[in-house]
Amino acid sequence: MKRNKMWKSIILRKIQEIDKDKEIIKIFDEEEKKIKFSECIIEHQTQNFEDEAYVRAYLVLKLIKFFGYPCEKIELEKSYSIGRKSSKKARVDILVKDKENNPFMLIECKTPETFNKEKDNAIKDQLFSLANLEEIKPKYLVLYTVDVIENEISDNTIV
Repeated sequence: MKRNKMWKSIILRKIQEIDKDKEIIKIFDEEEKKIKFSECIIEHQTQNFEDEAYVRAYLVLKLIKFFGYPCEKIELEKSYSIGRKSSKKARVDILVKDKENNPFMLIECKTPETFNKEKDNAIKDQLFSLANLEEIKPKYLVLYTVDVIENEISDNTIV
């Protein structure tokens, strides 16, 4: 099987297919480099438009449209104070909360190219470190990307 190097265009096509009416992703503009999610999703900061944004947007859609998570329970780019004097900040890509509004799942997204190279650091220094900063520990820590093989998208995760 041949891995597709046009993964961004395939994900974008899938995003448009899943969210035809732009209920979840209001703006995904490659030219203007803008992403805006529905108001029901908590965005802790303006979303940066980089390659990882394609993966993040696709997963947010899957969480809501396929897995049934309420959009009100999804937070993007939540930041945490780290370091001795809390001068440093670290962020998690997606935080999903449970019915009681407690952290349920922390998700770090990577591009298909960076997933294997960065997985050890992402798991140890991002997911586990940030999970330990939550008062109530999340049930799941997830490292996520997509594989696009022969124009089909499949999930690639470490839970």
